[in-house]
Formats: sequence, structure tokens, C-alpha cells
Amino acid sequence: MRLLASDKGYRYEGSSTKISNDFVGYYYFPNSPSIRAAFDGQPKVDTEFYYEYNNKKDAYISTAVPLKDDTGKVVAVLNLDVDVSSLAIEVDSLKWTSLKIIGSSLFISLLAASLLSNWLVKPIRKLYQASEKIRHHNFDVAVEVTSNDEFQQLAEAFNAMVAEVSRYTNNLESLVEVRTDQLNKAKNELETDIEKGQKLQRNFLPNPILTVPNWEICAAFEPAKKVAGDFYDVFPLPNGSIGLVIADVCDKGVGAAMFMGLFRSFIRLFSGGTNFQFCDREATDRTAGMELEFDLYQRQALQAIEITNNYISEEHGETGMFATMFFGVLNPETGLLTYINGGHESPLIINASGIKTALKSTGPAVGMMPNMKFKIQQVQLEPGDILFGYTDGLTDARSPNKEFFTEKRVLSLLNQPYSSASELLERMKTDVFTHIDCAAQFDDITLLAVRRKIPGTS
Repeated sequence: MRLLASDKGYRYEGSSTKISNDFVGYYYFPNSPSIRAAFDGQPKVDTEFYYEYNNKKDAYISTAVPLKDDTGKVVAVLNLDVDVSSLAIEVDSLKWTSLKIIGSSLFISLLAASLLSNWLVKPIRKLYQASEKIRHHNFDVAVEVTSNDEFQQLAEAFNAMVAEVSRYTNNLESLVEVRTDQLNKAKNELETDIEKGQKLQRNFLPNPILTVPNWEICAAFEPAKKVAGDFYDVFPLPNGSIGLVIADVCDKGVGAAMFMGLFRSFIRLFSGGTNFQFCDREATDRTAGMELEFDLYQRQALQAIEITNNYISEEHGETGMFATMFFGVLNPETGLLTYINGGHESPLIINASGIKTALKSTGPAVGMMPNMKFKIQQVQLEPGDILFGYTDGLTDARSPNKEFFTEKRVLSLLNQPYSSASELLERMKTDVFTHIDCAAQFDDITLLAVRRKIPGTS
């Protein structure tokens, strides 16, 4: 402990410094913060006070307290220095030792973690690589793990699963191959049957179409599938009249095609002069102010609609099959057409000026319910008139963007002049299939055109 109380300033003792009477104590260099603070009147503890002398670095913990006179002036400083140089050296040494220990521990930990991770991940990596092979349908794999723990059990379970999957896949491939052969055979047989059905259905249609003096009759038949539910017919009747039929059996495909043959056969059979018991009818329609008269044969032929309706609805009602149908009996000498329209799209009569009249429905669809009544109508076809009938596949034809051909477009085409029935038919076919373009045909399309020629023209 030293007392510093000189007013002549602080000094320090160096190699060239002589001790005088004024020297009371050591002057610390660099100046101790605690002593400076004490001379300023504030007690202070300096925990980082280093003193270097003759290349030797000492460490002290220094405490300085000011001593004041009665006026409060600092006249002395009481300073206590504790030499902690050896402790600082030990702390420094311990610090470096700790850093070395921490570094070594960290290195050892990372090395151990790497080894442990590799030991743990290796079986999982093997499982992953094997699963990748399996994903590419390579079942000739096996995972080898000899760790004698859960990983080995997992690998054994995995290998057993792969073996089972391999056996199942082989069996499945064999089964698929057999089933594929069977399906191909069945498909070929079905296609053969459908082709036979297609030929048979084509044979139901009049080919060549009936030729009638002073009349032009033509038709078009475009099924949506190989077989269809649409049909048309033109056939002679025993009294010299001509039977004209255009019909659309509900639905499409094989079932509709079978009922198409049934409807067509019944209409021909029951309108061909076979004796039946007919109920009396009253003709209430008028043409040009004259009461219509239906001869017995016209009534007999048209009553084929009622007979067909009753048979289909009673014998095959559970199938829900029916047909919209127009059946007309044409007198080629007079141009008088007697008809029944069973829920079918209205055939239209056109002339050089456009649409002349529409032959609207006179009864329900054929085959829906038994004992339905169908009203008979008559219309006169004049020279130059064209009777045009069609199925709903024409108006419902869809373009690639799902737009319908529409009845409005059909009527627009019919309001144009045509010199022949074939010209009308070709124009209608060209327009509708241009509209369909690359889209799949939605429904069967059937067209029938009958033109009474003008005398003296071809």
C-alpha cells in the first residue's frame, strides 16, 4: 500500500529517474483508471489493470478511494493493488486448454456422428435403391443387411415382400395374357357379329330404291355406329299404292337395330293386305274445303301402325323400346298421300317457293303404350312438290365445339329452290357433315325425299 500526496504531479520511476524528496510513490503507466477516478473524487475498482515492466506483463486488481479534507478537496488517494499475474496466466492457459478440449470434442463428435449416420443410413440406402429397381418393374433384387437388429428384420421383411410381389406379378402377367387373348377373340367374334348385323340391317333397307313413274324417290342413311335404330322404307302395296316410312327407334346401337328390324317387318307385314278386324274411323280433316275420304285399303294399310304399337308395347314393354314413325300411303296416280305421324319430326312439303306445309304428329310414338289411337291425315302432292322427311339426328348433329345443326338451319335450307329431290338431299348432307367436321357423329341421320315430277320434265 502506498500513499500518493504530492502536488507537483505524478511521477514514475524509470531507469534514468532519480528518487527525490518529492517522490512518494510509483506512477503507474498506463494510468490506472481507478486512481484517476479516485483523484477526481470517485472510488473505483479496476479489474483489468496491466503493468508492463522490463518486458514483463503483470496483472493487478486495483482499488482506489479518495481522501478529502474538510472542504471536500481530494488530498490523498488510498490505493490497494492485488497482484493476480499468476492467476491470469493460469486463466489464459486454462482458456487455451478449454478451447483445445472443445475443438477436440467437437471433432470427435462430428466423426462419431458421421460414422453413426453412415451406419444408420446404409441399410436405409440399400432399401431405397432396391425400391427404385422395383419401381421400374425389376423384382430381381435382394437387400443384404447383417446388423442383427431392427434393420435386418426390416430387410428380411422387404425381401419377402418383393418375392411375393414378384410371384404375384408373374401370375398376373400370365393371367392378363390369357384374358387378353380371350378378349381379343371375343372382340373379333363380336366385330364379326356386328358386321353381319350391319349387312343384315342394310338388307332391310330398300336397295335399289323403288322406281315409280313420274316420281323421284331418294334416301340417305348415315348410322352413328355400325348398326343403327333409324330406318326408312319404300315398298309397293297390292293396290298400286306406295308405302313410305321413315322412323327412329329410341337409343342407338345393337338393341335399337334389333327393334328397327322388328318395326320394319311388322309395318310391311301388317300393311300388305292381310285381313284384320278394323275399327271404324271418321275422317274429320278437310283439304280444299272437301271432306276427306279414306278407302278401305288405305285404312287397312295404315292400321299397321296400331297393330305394331300394340304388339311392341304388350310383348316387349319391359324393354322400354319405342319408335317415332311417319308412315304414308301414296297414290302415285293422283299424288294423294294418306299418312299417320306417330310422334316423328314433321316431314315438310316444299315447292319452288319454299316450305309449303308441315305434316305434324297425329299420334304418339309407336310402342309406348297399348291401345293408343292414331289419327289419319291426307295431303295432296302437286307436280314439283318435294316431300322431305328426316330423323332428329339431322337437327341434333354437333360440331367440334358442341353446337347443334338445329331445326332453324334445316328450314333455312328447305326454303331454297331445288330442281330435284337428289339435289336437295345432297345439299342437306353436305351442309350437315361440313358442320360435324371432325367431331364424332352424335346420332343416326336418315333422310327421305319424294318429288312429284312436273309433266314433260325429267
